[in-house]
Amino acid sequence: LPPALRRCASVPSAPALRQQLARWVASNAQLRIADTPVSMWVKWDSGLSAQAYSSRMARSGWGGGVEMAACSHLMGVSVWVYERRRSGYERISCFDAPRAPGGGKRGTLHILYRGGVHYDAFLPDNAELHAALAAADARSPPKASGPLGSPASSRL
Repeated sequence: LPPALRRCASVPSAPALRQQLARWVASNAQLRIADTPVSMWVKWDSGLSAQAYSSRMARSGWGGGVEMAACSHLMGVSVWVYERRRSGYERISCFDAPRAPGGGKRGTLHILYRGGVHYDAFLPDNAELHAALAAADARSPPKASGPLGSPASSRL
């Protein structure tokens, strides 16, 4: 995540980002995302309290949906997650930023989910991205809902 995030926000290092996200989760346990407190998303994902999870994640561990939601809120950047399909790529989750500190949104990170716990930066073709988003907007209702994120299904 840090190489992609560096395009949208100032992040000095992966350990610094890890610390910031862990602190955000601990400090925002009662914040509601999709009508559910962050503490419940953490509990469902890890079986831990937000405080215990944050303490563990500050030191080590693989990040996932909780960290993407935290990143979106903390950095004011939207995080869209894709998976490879036979016909291209499909957006499977959106963590849309509510605001950036001190102003508007800083952009969108595109992340490719490769299964298990592995994510990579993803640079979709701009024309394909806009066409897929327009097609997704035309469909009602969206076909998929990502963890912590808004309903999202767009094919690239």
